[in-house]
Amino acid sequence: MAEQTLSTFIGNLAALSTPVLTWYGKDRIELSGANLARWLAKTENLLAEEFPFGGGTYLLDAPLSWRIFPWDAVCRFRGWVLSDSPDLLITDSPMPNTAEVVVAQPLESLALTWPTELAPGIVDGAADVMGQADQLLVPSSETLTFPDEARRRLIFASHSTYRDVLDTLGAGGTAVVVDPLYVSDKVLEKIRVQEKV
Repeated sequence: MAEQTLSTFIGNLAALSTPVLTWYGKDRIELSGANLARWLAKTENLLAEEFPFGGGTYLLDAPLSWRIFPWDAVCRFRGWVLSDSPDLLITDSPMPNTAEVVVAQPLESLALTWPTELAPGIVDGAADVMGQADQLLVPSSETLTFPDEARRRLIFASHSTYRDVLDTLGAGGTAVVVDPLYVSDKVLEKIRVQEKV
């Protein structure tokens, strides 16, 4: 088992131009290490801006998506925990809420902004994230512990998907996520062959 800070985790990914995360949902999305590293850095920079004095709880109120993964990952690195009364709410259905910060996160892979006008104070999970720097602006000190075994892993979408992906990438492996809502058994066999998992 090895400990990593978010800075180290992002640095390891940034050195990889090859795919580290392939997500089969409504569409097939492939992210290189460098691409995913940028999303993680931008997401953490936004959280540092929104929570300069901390925070500690979060809630993911959205279907499983690669666009939600960076939020879950940086929150875990911060040591935050999931809660029904969160400081930070990530949602694809933004409504008035008691959370300190509400993020409206579009799930479409190429979305550059939330498709409609947002209520004052709600963060645009596409535009506001993309406007952040590509590198971490504040070095992180909190750590997570990861397995040592690096491998290519097939992950079926479930409540533990984000942590499974994080563990796989932290160990130096690559992840292929399959959402059964969109992938039939027949297509799954083709994916296994194509992705070599």
